[in-house]
Amino acid sequence: MLAGRMNDRITIQVNEVTTEDVHGTDVADWQTFAGAARIPAEVQDQLPSKGEGTRDGVRMSVGPARIRFRYLVGVTAAMRIIVHGETDRIMQIVSKPAILGNREGIEIMAADYSTAGDA
Repeated sequence: MLAGRMNDRITIQVNEVTTEDVHGTDVADWQTFAGAARIPAEVQDQLPSKGEGTRDGVRMSVGPARIRFRYLVGVTAAMRIIVHGETDRIMQIVSKPAILGNREGIEIMAADYSTAGDA
């Protein structure tokens, strides 16, 4: 992987469920995964192709992207990515992570979703 192409910063998060002390109810919250905060990455937005649709009467817009970063053990499709910039983009991982080379890096497909008014 070429370091010069990794000019974006991402944070990988995992959804963790904890039990509340007072009431004993389960609480889900996103936590940073294994020190993966603001790590270098290459984020390539995909060209729009039927990126809008209607779901339950609400117009939705999908922004897919290919994201590459150095190899990390344990990254799964159940996690999410925050792409840091002028405004942070929260993206869901939509494909199984692919290992590049001899564990040199990982490539994932991710997408952010917004209503048509937000885009």
